[in-house]
Amino acid sequence: MSLRDRAVNRRGTKAKPGTQRLGAKGDAVRELLDTSGLDQSARGLPTKALILVNEGEIVWRGVGALHADFFIADALPVAVFDPAGNVVPSRLVQETLGPRDEARGGKRRWRFVLEFFVDIPAHSAIAYGAVFGDLPGSHASARAWELRRLGGIKDATEAECRAGSLPNPAPLPR
Repeated sequence: MSLRDRAVNRRGTKAKPGTQRLGAKGDAVRELLDTSGLDQSARGLPTKALILVNEGEIVWRGVGALHADFFIADALPVAVFDPAGNVVPSRLVQETLGPRDEARGGKRRWRFVLEFFVDIPAHSAIAYGAVFGDLPGSHASARAWELRRLGGIKDATEAECRAGSLPNPAPLPR
């Protein structure tokens, strides 16, 4: 199963899945970022990398958001973890699950925004991992979400987990 994203840019128009722009510096790093350490496929958990960028000069603490829109047999929980493998709080918001579509083998259109806690080093790109499942540590109180959202929300883009020449996280080019 895939966590194909359907990104929404700042003007509210939709981009094709996987094409969310990270800015010129972020786009350059995205293709080189080593996300192979996030891959949990060997444990039977198909994994997607969720990439975010911080062009600021200080660590950015807030909420990452992946806009998703795809067809699935049944909705499942989604868990997110950081590059060190630690599960971070995550939740699905603005979730809609459409009726079964027989033309698509009985699958349903599932739209949601996956929100997750992020800490992005200054002037860096970072990838978090996402898998289907409900893992310990993936829940947070309403108050914790409220406080974390004070830091802001950054859009994430989805990528396949793969080897790259830059570490995760990686500094942005100057």
